[in-house]
Amino acid sequence: MMHPVHIHDIMWQVLDVNGRPPAPEDAGWKDTFKVPPMGTVRVIGRFDDYVGDPNEITTAYMMHCHILEH
Repeated sequence: MMHPVHIHDIMWQVLDVNGRPPAPEDAGWKDTFKVPPMGTVRVIGRFDDYVGDPNEITTAYMMHCHILEH
């Protein structure tokens, strides 16, 4: 089943889906992206508002699937 995944706080760009370039509709900045069944998606984002010691992880980002049955 395809999973629409959402990572909070910033926008993301899909780098690749299962090692291949994203489809045209998946190009550009996204707040939700599709993960195929048994697949992988690599994304990249820019954290402009992060403040803190880079050696100390103090911020967590919520990530979830938009399929409510999960």
